[in-house]
Amino acid sequence: MKFLKESPAIRSMARLPAHATVACALAGTPLLSLADTPAGDTVLAPVKVTGQRTDNPDYGSSLTSVGKMPMAQRDIPQSTTVITRQLMDDQQDTTLREALRNVSGLTINAGEGGASGDSFTLRGYSVATDLFLDGVRDAGQYSRDTFNYERVDILRGATSMLYGRGSTGGVINQVSKSAHLGDRSDLELSVGTDDYYRSTVDLNRQTGDNSAVRLNLMGQKSDSWRDGPEFNRFGVAPTFRWGIGTPTEVELSYFYLKENNVPDYGVPYNPVTKEPIDKPGTFYGLPDYDYEDTTTQIATATVKHRFSPTASIKNTLRYGQYE
Repeated sequence: MKFLKESPAIRSMARLPAHATVACALAGTPLLSLADTPAGDTVLAPVKVTGQRTDNPDYGSSLTSVGKMPMAQRDIPQSTTVITRQLMDDQQDTTLREALRNVSGLTINAGEGGASGDSFTLRGYSVATDLFLDGVRDAGQYSRDTFNYERVDILRGATSMLYGRGSTGGVINQVSKSAHLGDRSDLELSVGTDDYYRSTVDLNRQTGDNSAVRLNLMGQKSDSWRDGPEFNRFGVAPTFRWGIGTPTEVELSYFYLKENNVPDYGVPYNPVTKEPIDKPGTFYGLPDYDYEDTTTQIATATVKHRFSPTASIKNTLRYGQYE
């Protein structure tokens, strides 16, 4: 049994009239004092500021072409991710595998080198046949470099209505650099440990009122922290485009990537201990016999005609050779 003891102040408050009780409650409440604007104050005229919002050239991209045509990401009723060129440059992503580490729901399968090339799983499904280059299927088994990427678009979920038969995990679309009006020259040199050397060149020249040519070059040489593996890579990607800004545009491009490596297959598995062999610094291969020699050549011709800002037709012809 509990006994509650009221204080004298509470008992006296209970005997007060209703209006007196409200007055006491408001006595401790801070109230704002409103005053009229003095007649001598001057009211300024409103200031109207107009401007135009610019796209963020860094990590965000408002447009994507993963839906077969340039459109805002908010207009696509599926989950999308866009990896911009600026993000790849800031992170020093030199391969597609490194760039896709920014994508949630995607797993990079363990290949440990070899001729299998890039292998990814998106939402639990393999996307080996769902890799695209500028909207056209890129089914070659090779390790992709980012030197000629403008961005990478990822669309999650079933996409058979857009890209035909494929997995239900999604698609990865690689968007190549394209020639544009104006001149630019970019040179990048990288040096690192284990005899790592890489250089890239990006040149764009305007050749007419509505035409331009662009050339991208890449060379890379590196060893490994293990004695034995070697990695050598060279790439070139010229592009010629005319009719820029006109209803009809024509673009011709060529992509060449050459690799000559001594692959590193990692550390073997010990069937007795059920663990990897405890000598990670040892190269478990044959440098004189193990090799990875791949050549990728892709030639593309694209013709696009715009009937209106919302209607266009595009035809792409491509020839690819993977060795």
